[in-house]
Amino acid sequence: MQTRLEEMAHDILVRHPAPAIQIEELQALVARERPGRPPDVDVLMNALRPSGTGIRVVNTDPSRLSWHAPTGWAVAPPAPRNHGVSLTRRMRESLRRLGECLEPGSNLALARWARLLNEERQARRLLETR
Repeated sequence: MQTRLEEMAHDILVRHPAPAIQIEELQALVARERPGRPPDVDVLMNALRPSGTGIRVVNTDPSRLSWHAPTGWAVAPPAPRNHGVSLTRRMRESLRRLGECLEPGSNLALARWARLLNEERQARRLLETR
């Protein structure tokens, strides 16, 4: 059975336009919707790790990275099939799938994927303004 925290994180990720968001950002979004004290980052990551919600947690090891890295990313679950085939949806799904199959422990793969996430965010902003 899913906990309320898992359900809330799942709902946020499904609604969020990005294919993956940093754990710290997800923590802030959960805190906004959840009354009381916000969950610790570690509690949130542990709640999402074994969940059956389709969310993948990508951990980072800041001691091995030369750039400022978040604690990790939460990769959104697959979108329902009835959401159409827009360019933004294709970008989201492509990057989500890449996030699902990142090589564990590969700093190069993680850095490339993080760069792609940043490029997708910029492209999405440009497309939304048109």
